[in-house]
Amino acid sequence: PLKKSSEFTAFIVINLPIDLVEEKLRALTELIEAKFGQAPQSFRTGRWGINGAVMKLIKTKGFKVDSSVYPYYKNDFFSCYDAPDHPYWPNIEYPLNCDSQREIYELPISAGFNRRNFVLWDKVHRYFSRHPWKSLRVVGILWRLKILRKIYLSPELSSQQDMLSLVDSMIENKRHEPLVFHMYLHSSSLKPGCNHFITDTKQEELMYNGIENVLNHIREKTDLYSCTISEASKILTDIKQVN
Repeated sequence: PLKKSSEFTAFIVINLPIDLVEEKLRALTELIEAKFGQAPQSFRTGRWGINGAVMKLIKTKGFKVDSSVYPYYKNDFFSCYDAPDHPYWPNIEYPLNCDSQREIYELPISAGFNRRNFVLWDKVHRYFSRHPWKSLRVVGILWRLKILRKIYLSPELSSQQDMLSLVDSMIENKRHEPLVFHMYLHSSSLKPGCNHFITDTKQEELMYNGIENVLNHIREKTDLYSCTISEASKILTDIKQVN
C-alpha cells in the first residue's frame, strides 16, 4: 500500500510549486534541445498525475501532447478515476475532462481489466477496494483467481500473460476508433541494474521477449502501426479532422 512521505510527495510534479515546475521544465527543455537539436513536443509528469496549473504551463511552453493521465488509478495525492482511457482533447483547467480546445492533446497510457466493459469492472474493482471488503482482501482474491485483474500495459508492472489479456479485452471492448495501445516503461529499464524493475540480463531478456510477444499478438489481430507519442498525436488528430 502507498504510504505518505515527504520523499514520495516531492517527486510528484503536481505537488510542487508551479514556479519550480517551470524552472525544472525550462532547464530540461534547454538540455534536450542542446543535445538533440530539437525541442521536445510531448510531456509526462513525474510519478503521474496532471492538474490545470501544469497543463497550462506545458501548453504555453509549446508542448503539443501530454501523457500524464494514468487511467483507473488513484493514490493519496491524486486521482485519475473517471478520466478517459483513450486519447482526447483535455480541458485545460480540468485535464481529466474532455474539451473543445485544439492546442494540446492527451494520450493516456493503456490500462483496463482482463474483462471487457472496463467501465463496469472499474466500478466493481472500486467497490471491493473499500471497507469492509478491503480488510477481507477481496480484490487480491479476485486477482489470484483471475476473475478480475486491473492491468497496465507495461512490462515493468505486468506479466506477459496479463498484458495479452489486457490487449484482448481492449480489442473486444473496442469503444473507440482507432484503437490505441500505449505501452510504457522507464528508460532506465533498458539497461540492467539501473532500477529495481530490471536488475540483470535475465530480466532484461524476459522484458524484451514479453514486449515482442505482445506486439506480435497485437499485429496478428489488428493492423498495427508503431510510433512515438508525438507521432501518434499527429496521426490521431489528423484522422479526427478528416472525420
